[in-house]
Amino acid sequence: MDPIITTFADFCAGIADQPLPDDVVRCATDRLVDTIGCAIGGYGCAAARIGRDLAPRVSGEQPWPARWLSGATPVTNIEAAGFVNSAMIRYLDFNDTYPGGHPSDALGPVLAAADAIDADGPALIRAVVVGYEIFIRLAVAARLREHGWDQGFGVGLATAGALSSLLGLDAATTAHALSIAAVSIMPMRATRAGELSLWKGAATALAAREATFAVLLAREGMTGPSEPVTGRHGLQDLVTGAFELAPFGTDGDRFLILSTKTKYWPVEYNLQAVVWAAIELRERCRVSEIESVEVETYWSAWHETASERAKWDPRTRETADHSMPYALARTLTDGRLDLTAFEERAYLDPALRPLIGRVAVHVADDIEAAFPAETRLRATALTTSGQRIRVEIINPLGDHRNPLSGAQLDDKFRRLVTPAAGVAAADRALAALRAIADCPSVRPALDSLVPPADT
Repeated sequence: MDPIITTFADFCAGIADQPLPDDVVRCATDRLVDTIGCAIGGYGCAAARIGRDLAPRVSGEQPWPARWLSGATPVTNIEAAGFVNSAMIRYLDFNDTYPGGHPSDALGPVLAAADAIDADGPALIRAVVVGYEIFIRLAVAARLREHGWDQGFGVGLATAGALSSLLGLDAATTAHALSIAAVSIMPMRATRAGELSLWKGAATALAAREATFAVLLAREGMTGPSEPVTGRHGLQDLVTGAFELAPFGTDGDRFLILSTKTKYWPVEYNLQAVVWAAIELRERCRVSEIESVEVETYWSAWHETASERAKWDPRTRETADHSMPYALARTLTDGRLDLTAFEERAYLDPALRPLIGRVAVHVADDIEAAFPAETRLRATALTTSGQRIRVEIINPLGDHRNPLSGAQLDDKFRRLVTPAAGVAAADRALAALRAIADCPSVRPALDSLVPPADT
């Protein structure tokens, strides 16, 4: 069997054999709180609505009937519920990240399955850790983004590994699930090019759904190709070239989930720094006096958010939350960047276009050389009086070297959940999720997310 797949499978099957370090459990709990908050905030998005409309309805006799987050009763299967959950998680572009993608995109099916099988809290926490560890190692080693492929491959394998762990599959069965997912999920990066569509927020949800079915197939005895990554016509042969994985965490090693980044602002992660830069520039000069703004950044930030004409004229929500010129101009104008910035009236605002047009973005050699060990951005405003005002942001709030505190994550959760559930229900849900690592059942915590009108 493929050594990469075997390494993943052995980790998935063996993680229950030793206790996780306390800091890893705390981090996984933080990621769950953040992810579920983002999902409830994104409940009404079009992609999730479409997924709910198309979800097959199942009877009580169906094995593992499932519900999506904030659903009152099980109505569908795990694959469909997982798709809806991941679409909700992803919609606001507010969930956590690691260079190369969003590991929390894999948690939609994990949460649906944990609820359906009535898993205990420790099993859910282990599954979260498995998903993050697989995703991040693939992002670091395979560098699929740089090869023109989308993050869904990593999300698919992360989902397959996390679900296999949650269901208690042995290493051999897990390897087959991972192998089936690996040869079946290889999405193109065109998803995130040009003017972005609804699919930007749903592509990884489909990858997670397909991986869920791969796990269910393997559980029933389906076998997968023997060398989907390292063998002939495998990932390394066709796409990436040879690579090696970073060692998995043990008692003596750092788990890579600890290196994930959370978001203070509801926008693509590379834009966190530009929002802080705009706030600082606004404090030092009047927006009406700004003649131009030059932004210096690292290559992947430029490529993702400022390398295409569409980013200077965002016509969709998905383009706006991936546009550095828009995020800068909107923040300079408003003094903040919140969810209202991604309403149609805001990103189509004709009054903002002149300021967007005065923004220039390019890669700076010193900033590129420092990334990813350090995340930096410089912005220089030229005023109408000829004054140059420069600000520099290093490791913005939410970076793992400058993390959001537990209290800040809790406040973010309340802001996202309260509009749907009310203050008291949001507080109850938060308390239940904060204690989930020690719970004998995850269902009470997930029940607490159901809006009072639906209970």
